[in-house]
Amino acid sequence: MNKLSKYILEEIYPIFIISNIFFIFILLFDKVVDLTDLVFSKNVPTIIIIETFIFYLPSFMMVTIPTSALLAVMTAHNRLSSDAELVVMKSLGLSPMSLLKPTIYFGILATLLAFLTSFYLLPYGNKYAIYNLKRTVEYVSLKDIKENEFYKEIPSIAIYVKKKVDDNKFLQITLIDEKGGSLITAAEADAYQKFGAVVFDLKNGAIIQGKNDRYGKIEFKKFYFVVNVDSNLNREIKSERFMFMDELISRFNDGYIYKFEFSKRVALPFSTLIMALLGLNMGVFFHRANRSINWIIALGIIFSYNVIMFMSENLAGKINPYFAPWIANTIFAFLSLIRIGRVLK
Repeated sequence: MNKLSKYILEEIYPIFIISNIFFIFILLFDKVVDLTDLVFSKNVPTIIIIETFIFYLPSFMMVTIPTSALLAVMTAHNRLSSDAELVVMKSLGLSPMSLLKPTIYFGILATLLAFLTSFYLLPYGNKYAIYNLKRTVEYVSLKDIKENEFYKEIPSIAIYVKKKVDDNKFLQITLIDEKGGSLITAAEADAYQKFGAVVFDLKNGAIIQGKNDRYGKIEFKKFYFVVNVDSNLNREIKSERFMFMDELISRFNDGYIYKFEFSKRVALPFSTLIMALLGLNMGVFFHRANRSINWIIALGIIFSYNVIMFMSENLAGKINPYFAPWIANTIFAFLSLIRIGRVLK
């Protein structure tokens, strides 16, 4: 690698790293409030929250890597062009390819990072992030139940109490078992947590169950209702977004969505190289504009890309699911290449 390439790459890499950190922080901010609330409201160990933040990173990086590649190349060439350094380089007889090489080098390396994230880190991160969120159910506290309010922190169970005597004794309680399809009422209830379960000792109530517009009612004087709050930990996650590439291939015959997801995992990393080339175009073209505009332009381009990707996913059932994720790449690759010759003249 010659000195010119190193010089241009030294302009690109710091911006790429800083913008990745910035965009990840912005995307994480929405999660910070919800996750940190678990520490204070449920006494969830801080280490679980930190782990969950880390596991979320790969899903964010699939957005931040191409966005940061676009912004880094655009900003670097914007400065080189506005400071007339590109003009000097060309006047010294440097070929257009010598100016294009650093962007291609950077684009390939960033694309490889995106492939690593898409193929391996993303499914791992998604699985463990959801698993950690399920673990927070273990820290359900009966102290959080309030009078005349629905309590829905226990999966598939809604609790409503008229009178709360203390943290473990309730009057006029109603339990809605969404999973079992039943409604349980009781005049009195003692509740306690034991071995990963919440046990309700109900007195003087009724169980109402319905099926096919038919309802049955069973009255009782005493009834124990047990909720295994950690049962969801062992539930298998079947969404295509949590699958590795070999798992997606094995499910190709089960529906188009698996074919689309497989092709999308390949298309998204390639968008990083496309965005790097587009950044070269934009950086030279907007060299006289305020550099803060780079952020607006980058976000506008990425927003447009993701809108097209979202529309492609909706069309995947009507068109070839392998091609659908590449529609956005095809459009932006055309925009990148159609002007690259003019930019480097």
